[in-house]
Amino acid sequence: MRCLRYAKGRRRAALMGALLCLLVLGSGAQGAPVVKNDPAQSAGPAGTIRILPFPAHASPGGTVTVDVWLEGGTNYYGIDVRLYFDTARLQATATQVTPIWEVFDENNHFIIKNQVNNSTGEIWYAVTNTNPAEPFTGMGRIFSVTFVGAEPGAAVLDFYYVKGSTRDGDALYPTQVDGAILVGSAYRLHLPVVQAGP
Repeated sequence: MRCLRYAKGRRRAALMGALLCLLVLGSGAQGAPVVKNDPAQSAGPAGTIRILPFPAHASPGGTVTVDVWLEGGTNYYGIDVRLYFDTARLQATATQVTPIWEVFDENNHFIIKNQVNNSTGEIWYAVTNTNPAEPFTGMGRIFSVTFVGAEPGAAVLDFYYVKGSTRDGDALYPTQVDGAILVGSAYRLHLPVVQAGP
């Protein structure tokens, strides 16, 4: 458990450092979100899970919606996504995320968990297809979540657990790319935007 907290702290520190560089360097900054790669887990057919836009922007008291994307995934039949957000700078507008039916089947699915906790800053969403749905291969959105900006500053959206599965129950561990929301007009910079589609 201590090792897990240490690793999570290092990832968060790395992303905060990258965000600080973006804020200091301004509009000419060429920044990128922190990518978590576990050497024991190959992205390969598992693809990448990320939060877009990166970074997102919100004014204090204003709202912003971010989407969780799966890119380059192969044979997905279910997924379990858990992440943390900074409750001092953000509050979610609902106790559940909004499913987006681009990866999983809108008519043939079972939602195992859909929970947003503004006290702990945890988002937990788990869903699986059910027969006769077909597995998903490609790129698409899994869910969206809307936040209200609170305290000005850079707020990390930090994946701490993501595991997909095939129809046969084989595990898929996508590469995790954390997100961020910059709260406050002083943090609203013209930064490169990661495009999710054509």
